[in-house]
Amino acid sequence: MTLAGAVLNHGNRLSWPVVSFRTLFHQRKISRRPELPLLGVDLKEGVRLRAAGDGRPAASEDLSAYKFVRVNDVVMNRLGKPHGSVGVSNHSGITSPAYWVLEVDQSLAYPRFIHYLLRSRHLICEYERLGKSMPPNQFDISWDAFQSIAVPMPPLPDQQRIANYLDSEILRLAELARRYQSCGLLLTERMGVQIELAMSPFERKKLRPLLSLLRDGTHQPPPRVDEGYPLLSVRNIIDGNLVRRPDDSFVSPKDFRDLWKACPVVEGDVVLAIVGATLGKAAVVGPMEPFCIQRSLAVLRPDRRRLVPRFLLWALRAREFQDSLWLRSGFSAQPGVYLDTIANLRIPLPPVEEQYAVVENLDLLNEETGRLNNYLGRQQDLLFERRQSLITAAVTGQIDVTTAQSVDA
Repeated sequence: MTLAGAVLNHGNRLSWPVVSFRTLFHQRKISRRPELPLLGVDLKEGVRLRAAGDGRPAASEDLSAYKFVRVNDVVMNRLGKPHGSVGVSNHSGITSPAYWVLEVDQSLAYPRFIHYLLRSRHLICEYERLGKSMPPNQFDISWDAFQSIAVPMPPLPDQQRIANYLDSEILRLAELARRYQSCGLLLTERMGVQIELAMSPFERKKLRPLLSLLRDGTHQPPPRVDEGYPLLSVRNIIDGNLVRRPDDSFVSPKDFRDLWKACPVVEGDVVLAIVGATLGKAAVVGPMEPFCIQRSLAVLRPDRRRLVPRFLLWALRAREFQDSLWLRSGFSAQPGVYLDTIANLRIPLPPVEEQYAVVENLDLLNEETGRLNNYLGRQQDLLFERRQSLITAAVTGQIDVTTAQSVDA
């Protein structure tokens, strides 16, 4: 279904009775049933069964305070964000005390309509108005303030029609978003293939003789200060460039001199992530104010007579090098590689003139890929905005979903 044929419905909306949340649902009591499955809530899937290794914080060992959830209960995170973590449960289970479990009075409200209502823009504005701001983008609303919210409520049959309409439309928008995401993955894969093709003709050489410096950042970071010299890390590598961020840490001038003496970083150096989940991420250092680096980064200074900095960057980003790096990484608390390991890895080495030609070609392809990825990102943002606008328009009666027709109709 689409909005084609939908009309403004202010007359019907004005006839809807205004009902407070206190009337529509109450908060379910704390459970003592830890044998039930553990549930979580996220933006994309709503209420879902928690699984080991799902990337979310581990559940408490003591589940006695967890809340009981029944089918058709609405589960909501009281620490709201602009998008909201809220959903209708299709499972019986238990969930963290951080969530509200709303038992809906189904003689007055259809649970999936409530789910969409709680995600609508005008409700988010109410949470912000009544709640306590928690930077950067959360707000904590009390149960009493939440219960005081009153909204126009359509008759139950209309609530169900609205929810069904939104289910259909949002599924369609999600499929479009998935296609855009797939296009982005294909672009990334295409760029990887182009790097491999560009590097494939050349003989591989060990890095050690091609570098005039190979060092890593400080293993004993000094105290941070409010003002001083930046202490950068892998989080400062963005799109192949080393950049400053607003929340960078700083060290004192004295500590900076000691750190820079041990590991100087200058324009034209290449920095490589050697610790952590972003192992292998790399960037060329451009014109920057003086800074020092943390243990997560190594500095590779190419011998300019044999190796062009941006060619080194592309060689490090090639799948062949990345696979070799990860294959040789050790694991303790997190993955990492030693400098000697890096020094003994091999990269392609054409003559310097050919290196410049390869760099020019790959840089152009990368710019094109970046433009296309930016376009895909904007389209996904527009789909999200469309989704939010559609939810708000439907649950507030700004459109009459009974007149909406299918695209194929």
